[in-house]
Amino acid sequence: MEMLIAECGPTMLDEEGKCVGQMSEPLSPAGVGQTQALIAALPKVSHIFFSPQKPAAELAHAAAGRFGLATDRTKPEGKLMARRFGRFQKQPWEKVHGAIGNEPDKVVPQGGESDVMFQGRIVEFITALKGMRADEGNYILLVTHGDVITFVRKMQPLALLFGSEEVRDTAKATLYQFTL
Repeated sequence: MEMLIAECGPTMLDEEGKCVGQMSEPLSPAGVGQTQALIAALPKVSHIFFSPQKPAAELAHAAAGRFGLATDRTKPEGKLMARRFGRFQKQPWEKVHGAIGNEPDKVVPQGGESDVMFQGRIVEFITALKGMRADEGNYILLVTHGDVITFVRKMQPLALLFGSEEVRDTAKATLYQFTL
């Protein structure tokens, strides 16, 4: 199965160097332009799964509109949400990294989740997709956030699932192609 993973453009908090976490912030003006460029660059997709957070949902709905996808082929998926940082949301990243330190898998911010919890839900969702089939000549599109994509690209459990990867940079909002 050919799968695309799209990262939505930045929000104002991203541009200010602050942790967004699972907040549903709108895209910044630059993020809107980057997301529009990504949508224009998309090849044909037959299914879209997306984080219900506002920037990812906006990208997913615009892509669905471009391809005329029925609602049963465009589904929100909570497991694609960014890591939940609880009380660290809206805080500068320096403060977040200072509090979490070098052991993010062991630190659970108040109201948040650890790296292990975050990674576990992503592995669970991607593994469930293995048996899915896109329509002939089309892709399955996942729309999510930078931390999810960083994990998908770098961590061992998912690296075993993917056969190949291609990166298509579309002016900061980035599209990754995987064979599952």
